[in-house]
Amino acid sequence: PLTVHTGNAVEPESGRQFFLDFPCDLEPGEPVTCVLNLHGGGSLGNWQRHYFPIFHYKDEYDLVVATPDAGEAGPGTWNPETDDAYLRGVVDYVFDMFADHDITFWFAGHSFGGLTTRRLICTDFYQAKDPVGFVSLSGGRVGSPRPGRDGEIAPLPECDFSHVFTAGEHENS
Repeated sequence: PLTVHTGNAVEPESGRQFFLDFPCDLEPGEPVTCVLNLHGGGSLGNWQRHYFPIFHYKDEYDLVVATPDAGEAGPGTWNPETDDAYLRGVVDYVFDMFADHDITFWFAGHSFGGLTTRRLICTDFYQAKDPVGFVSLSGGRVGSPRPGRDGEIAPLPECDFSHVFTAGEHENS
């Protein structure tokens, strides 16, 4: 039950749950950093929360961390047709909830979550949120070969952002 728990917040439009972690002592006007934390393909938001436990630092760095699940019926991959509107809804929910704060926005994504971030970061919706950048955790790095494409380098996203890539000490690649 702990592993498949889907979160403590609900995206209003779809009714899908997600994890939302933030400091309880924020004062209006305080700056916060919002992180949309995306899991890899076939995984779950709760797994991502503990793989990249940025929520442990929410109080120290005034972080607002949203960690959703892909797909509506368990582990999945981020699908543009079924998940993009949900992710926009999660981000809108967070921005509305913290509207009285100065928000800096980041993505974080493991593997397919990193590739999804790469796909989304330059879209009009996210550009309107003025994303600073994304942290790629074992996937989705800028300038890396496309999966299954014989080393073909994916085109660079066409917007300004910062990018951090890490494979982690326990990763195989």
